[in-house]
Amino acid sequence: MSQEAQTAEEALAGKTTYTLDIAQAGTALRKIPIESIKDVRSLGIDLLLVFSSGGQILLREGALEALVHPQRRLQFSDGVLTLQQIFTQSERFDFFNNDSSAPDGPGAAAQHLAALAASPEASVMASYPFGV
Repeated sequence: MSQEAQTAEEALAGKTTYTLDIAQAGTALRKIPIESIKDVRSLGIDLLLVFSSGGQILLREGALEALVHPQRRLQFSDGVLTLQQIFTQSERFDFFNNDSSAPDGPGAAAQHLAALAASPEASVMASYPFGV
């Protein structure tokens, strides 16, 4: 097992926060299901994936890469998402109020990301937030 894949499994188990380059993420994220992502946060030029287990993976320069190469694809165990699809999730949630009764409460990120991975039409619509 590669170091990146082992890192991803430990993050998924909720052990700690790991930092990966986008190039390393290609290997590491293949073992992680999209539905395990609880939250996505943009931290400056980085992207933070927060898992329902409490673990986290920081994608170094992930937010910047999403702006420069939005169609770059990341393979998860249950689907493929572009960096743009992941990055846009960082703007959909109130990170200071994790009220589960809110429409975009905990778990909403995973549901929306899974829907994006499953639907080719959704990926086109994510590119045009105000309509086609």
